Parts: sequence; C-alpha cells; structure tokens
Amino acid sequence: MSEHQDHRAAGDGEASAAPEAVHGEAVHGEAAGGEGGHGVATQAGRFVLVGLTATAVHFLVIVISIHVFSVRSPTLATVFGTVLGTLTSYFGHHRYTFSAIGRHVPRFSMFIATYGLVMGLHAGTMYVLSDLLGIAYAIPFVIATVASATATFVLNRQIVFRPVS
Repeated sequence: MSEHQDHRAAGDGEASAAPEAVHGEAVHGEAAGGEGGHGVATQAGRFVLVGLTATAVHFLVIVISIHVFSVRSPTLATVFGTVLGTLTSYFGHHRYTFSAIGRHVPRFSMFIATYGLVMGLHAGTMYVLSDLLGIAYAIPFVIATVASATATFVLNRQIVFRPVS
C-alpha cells in the first residue's frame, strides 16, 4: 500500500490507525517530536494559518450571504459564517495542523466542547479586566485573545487531536 492510500474504518469514513513507515519516518502521529510527525513550532505555525483561513471563510460567508444571497440580518449571516468557519477550523486542524487519525464524532465533540470552554475563558477575562477592574476594553480583548488562542492550541494538541494509542 502506498503512503497516500489509507484504510477506511467501517462507518466513520476516517483512516484507521494503521501507521506505515515511509522513508524511515513513521506516519500518522507516530514520529518522534510530536503528533503527526510535526514539532510544536510547526504545529503552532500551522495552527495560526488554519485559524486565519477559518476566519477568512467566516467573513467571506458573511459578505456573500449579505451581498449575494440578500440575507438582511448580519447576525444570521454570521451564524452561517460561524458554522462554516468552525468546520474549516476543525478539518484544517485535523488534517493539516495535527495530522490526526481516528473517528470524527468523538474528536469533533471534544473540539466543540473546547471552543465552548475557551469562549468562557475569553468572556471571563473580559469581564474581570474590563467590567470589574475598569480597564478599557481593547487591552483586555488582546489579553483574552492571546490567552484563548494559547489555551485552544494546547487543548487541541493535548486532548482533541492527540494520537490514538
């Protein structure tokens, strides 16, 4: 079997955990130095790239919804954008950032739970720094965003997309 072929697990449409050595390197999360054979720095760079792509998808869906499909509510348009941006983020991180294998249902469920947790972290940071301490919202926003992005990367790397044993 070539390195580009994979086995399909029954019912989940995802590659099974059958790593093969290719040119002296293990594939599918088996290589030394981190999941997916990529070190933390490579994964962090890919994480940022996927995040920017997902954000662009979200925004483009809003623009297209309003200007092409005549959706009158920017709120409704952002709901559509959020769904497609989140799917872009999940599949981008699954395949590109972390080179994960395994069933999508449990990973996607953990992914959504992680984003809910991180949203709470972001909102809580904004509440404490801006509402309680009275700091102008731009500074707490930057702090909350950096903390949230960091937490999201760590949780995705260590829990959501960790290699299957």
